[in-house]
Amino acid sequence: MVGLMATYSCLIVYLRVSCYKTAEAAFGSFITGVQRYCIPSQVTVDDSVENGLVTSFMNVANREGRGSAIQGKSVYNQPIERLWTDVRTKVKDIYIKILWALEQSGALDIENQVHVYAIQFVIQPSLNRVLEEWSNPNNNHKVRTIRHRTPQQQWLSGLVAQHDRASTAMSNIAEPTDIKGVCSQVVPNFDIRDVNDKNQYKCRPCADQSLLTL
Repeated sequence: MVGLMATYSCLIVYLRVSCYKTAEAAFGSFITGVQRYCIPSQVTVDDSVENGLVTSFMNVANREGRGSAIQGKSVYNQPIERLWTDVRTKVKDIYIKILWALEQSGALDIENQVHVYAIQFVIQPSLNRVLEEWSNPNNNHKVRTIRHRTPQQQWLSGLVAQHDRASTAMSNIAEPTDIKGVCSQVVPNFDIRDVNDKNQYKCRPCADQSLLTL
């Protein structure tokens, strides 16, 4: 599972799951958030291989050497850690219990690649839809730590407060960067139209190393 949260506003930019823990899958999810909220000034990512393309994109879009992508563990970021806890207890655990019940009843054999593919084929779009439906109310729910505003309100108020500042974040909104052009520099064969294709991230038949994980 990958996700992005705006630190200042606690706005959930995106939450997505993919059958494969790859840089391409993480990058595709990141682009969905960029298309919705524009390119951020800075992101903090862990040092895993999956975030390599996101880091490259940020360095190309905002210029390398300005700290557009900072590597660091999320355990030091309390808002994102609370988000992961909420997602696990309120969303993921439901699916985990369903899969556990299927396995216990004998209906699911995790050693059977056909079973694994079938579960992934069904679970992935369902879970992504639930994550989207879960994120929207959270982005419009009042939060005590941000003066009882909603994350959406806090994000918009931040834009208003900085509208006359010559910052990278505001420049990316006032003069939108060619996202497609940056993507082509990072991944030459990347087609940005595929990000919006609901079938793009459906699972392919599982390879031997594929795991059924949430």
